[in-house]
Amino acid sequence: ITFYEAPVAQFGRGSLAATLWEEKTEARTLSFDKLISDLGRVDAIKIDIEGSEAWAFEGGREALSRPDAPTIIFEFFDWAENNTPGITLGGAQRLLREYGYTLWRIEDWLRGGPPAPDIFTTGFQILVAQKKR
Repeated sequence: ITFYEAPVAQFGRGSLAATLWEEKTEARTLSFDKLISDLGRVDAIKIDIEGSEAWAFEGGREALSRPDAPTIIFEFFDWAENNTPGITLGGAQRLLREYGYTLWRIEDWLRGGPPAPDIFTTGFQILVAQKKR
C-alpha cells in the first residue's frame, strides 16, 4: 500500500492518506486474520493508525468475529477518519460492533463503568473493544 511518511520531528503521524505529508513510500501489509493465525493466541491489540482502523479491522473479519477474539484498544479521531479516503466516521466502531464487540471509552472501562451507548462520530476518544467473556 502507499504510506505517507511523517518527518522525523512528527514521528508517529504517518498515514495512508496524504493529509499532512507528501513524502510517500510503498509498505507491505499483513491482515489481522493472517497475523493472528500466525501468532496463535492474541489477548490484546493496541492500534493507532491515524484513522485507518476500519481497514485493519476489515482484514480481521474471521479472527475478530470469534468469541475468543482479542481485546482492542484504539483511537477514534473524527479529523483522521474524515480525512482518510474510503473511511466513514465511526466505521471502525461499527465494524467491531458487527463482530460482537462492546465498546467503552477507556476511562469508563478502567473504572468498570458502562459501555458507550452510541457510535462516536465527533471529537476524540480512546476506546476499548472487548467481547463478553
